[in-house]
Amino acid sequence: YQKNLMVEAAQYIQNVEVYDISGKLINTYMPKNKSMKISESFIYAEGVYLVKIKLENGLIVTKKLIHRLNP
Repeated sequence: YQKNLMVEAAQYIQNVEVYDISGKLINTYMPKNKSMKISESFIYAEGVYLVKIKLENGLIVTKKLIHRLNP
């Protein structure tokens, strides 16, 4: 949303990895403190991305992200 990646979880987030549709790792975001929310700048091209969210309890959640500059 508005060139930001926002992730919210029920557990503490260990890291968030963003992949392009071909499976190439684009970026890894690490929270500065123990947190259940991450909001980071997302300056990549419009398109479909895969987001892998690793939680502190070992759970890995994968979500699809559709990035549009003008919603």
